[in-house]
Amino acid sequence: MAALLTFESGDTTKVTQYMSEASRMGIPIAPPDINTCASDFTVDGDQVRFGLSAVKGVGEKAVEAILTTRREEDAFTDLFHFCEFVNLHAVNRSTIEALIKCGAFDALGAHRAAMMAALDGAVRSGASAADDRKSGQMSMFGEAMGHEAPAVQFPDVEPWSETQLLAAEKDTLGFYVS
Repeated sequence: MAALLTFESGDTTKVTQYMSEASRMGIPIAPPDINTCASDFTVDGDQVRFGLSAVKGVGEKAVEAILTTRREEDAFTDLFHFCEFVNLHAVNRSTIEALIKCGAFDALGAHRAAMMAALDGAVRSGASAADDRKSGQMSMFGEAMGHEAPAVQFPDVEPWSETQLLAAEKDTLGFYVS
């Protein structure tokens, strides 16, 4: 089923049909997750894990940059950590927005509305950290000073309604996974 979904990932109608068939067969399709997804649909225990390449707005270079960074960093802890270490030239703001909308960051704690509200700040912070690394500088809170970075605070905004969540999934995946 994972191979079939990967092969047909460019055709939303066929993916929807095969996902319905998987459901009928008792095979759950897990939603996208920034820390566990591969490029393609993969088997993850007794379920099929959604492939990052199947998310609309997430290109091949972005997926490769995400997977490379994840191998180096082990796992992303939040949106700011993601933006700090991923190559923001390959993974731009609209790509991150698509990943938030489809739920790929849901397992990291903050809800989608809070992550969308924090996105511009996270991208700015990530670009600044990349510039500092490139120039060999450490931030005021860097490890060289013996301090850990301050805890990330997401804006206090209302979570999206179920209708908004589903619309965002439909927009980025072509169907609903919630």
